[in-house]
Amino acid sequence: MVQEPVNQEESCMFRVSILVFTLLLSHCVFASPNSGKITNILLGPNYGNKVFIKISGSPTNAACHNNAGLHYVFDGTTASGEMTLSAILSAYMAEKDIIIKGTGACTLYTGIEDLANIYF
Repeated sequence: MVQEPVNQEESCMFRVSILVFTLLLSHCVFASPNSGKITNILLGPNYGNKVFIKISGSPTNAACHNNAGLHYVFDGTTASGEMTLSAILSAYMAEKDIIIKGTGACTLYTGIEDLANIYF
């Protein structure tokens, strides 16, 4: 049986695909959900379109997170951000326990993990 030579372009694409898959998998593994009550919400003209959240307890955040006072941040001006802010305010006012998850990255504000989702 004669083996055909491997196309170098296909081999490169395969390696890139494996790398992307590995990065996505590691991103999902390290962004674990936390639970508690929302204790603080910070927003205002000094923070532009960002909304910051602090929850009760000691949540486990991403490696990039280094702010003890605030746990998550999101953009409150997008359509999904407006819905998220509404849900967060509802949970805060009702003093509901929530489950909250970050993205594993701190791209919106240095040292505070980006919010991925919240449910209660």
